[in-house]
Amino acid sequence: MKLRMTGTAVLTAIGAVFATVFAMEQAHAAVLAQVGAKTITDDEVRAEYASMDKDQKKAVNSDAATKKSIVDNAVNSELIIQAAQKAGLENDAEYKKSLERFRRQYLASKMMEKSIEPKLGKAEIRKYYESNKNLFDSSEACASHIVVTDEATAQKIAGEAKGKGAKFEELAKKYSVDPSVRDNGGNLGCFTRDRMVPEFSAAAFAMSKGQIKGPIRTMYGFHVIKLNGVKPGKVPGFEEVEQRAKDAYRMKLLRDMIADLRAKSSVQVNDEAVKSLKF
Repeated sequence: MKLRMTGTAVLTAIGAVFATVFAMEQAHAAVLAQVGAKTITDDEVRAEYASMDKDQKKAVNSDAATKKSIVDNAVNSELIIQAAQKAGLENDAEYKKSLERFRRQYLASKMMEKSIEPKLGKAEIRKYYESNKNLFDSSEACASHIVVTDEATAQKIAGEAKGKGAKFEELAKKYSVDPSVRDNGGNLGCFTRDRMVPEFSAAAFAMSKGQIKGPIRTMYGFHVIKLNGVKPGKVPGFEEVEQRAKDAYRMKLLRDMIADLRAKSSVQVNDEAVKSLKF
C-alpha cells in the first residue's frame, strides 16, 4: 500500500485548498464587474485605494459618479492587463526582473515589519529617548569634511590639514570624492545630530571649535572633519519628539538586526570591485 503522495498529487491537493480558500473569500466580497474570466470585487478595489484618508473616503462614498469612475478605471486596467498577457508580455525579461525586484523589496520590508514594529511600543520608545536624549538636542555642529575611499589617504590628508598654514577648503577640493565639494569646498554648514550618519555626528559633536579629526569611517568612506563652530540648543521633552524618537529607535533596531544577521552569515565584499563601481 502506497501512503506517500506523489509530487503531482501534493501540488493538486495544495491547489485545491487554495482554490477553496479563494472561493470562500470571493463569496464574502461583492462583485463589481466581470472582465472575461476575471472578477473584480469590492475588496480588490478598496485595497487599491487603501491610502485614501477619512475625508477622501467620505467624499467618494457620497458621490456615485466617482465610485463608477473608480470601477471603470479598474475595468480599463484589467482590459489592458489581459491584452498584455495575450501578447506574451509576462515572458518579457524586464517584467521578470521587475517581478524579482518587487519580491526582494516585499520580503525585506515584511521581515523588517515583523521583526521591528512589535518592539516599538510607547514604553520602549520612551526608554530609548531617556537613554539617548543627546540625539534630540537641537544644538547644531557646523563642520567641513573631506571624504576619500581609503583610510591611508584619509590619514595623510588629516596630517596635511593640521599643518601650519593649511587651507581645509583647498584640500577638500583637491582630495574629496564628495561631488558637492566643487560648490561648497567641503563645508557642510550646520546640522543637528540626527541629520548625519551616527559615526559622523558622534565625532563632530565631540570636537571643539577649530579641531580637525580623522579618519572617521562611515558608509560613505573615510572622513577628515573640521569643526567650524557650535550653535547651542536644548533637549525637548519626550512629547515634543515622540515621533522622532520612534523613527530613531526603529533605525537603531534595524541596524542591530542587520549587524546580527551579518555576524551569523558569511559576507564577503570585493573592495576593488566596489571602487570601480559606476552608476
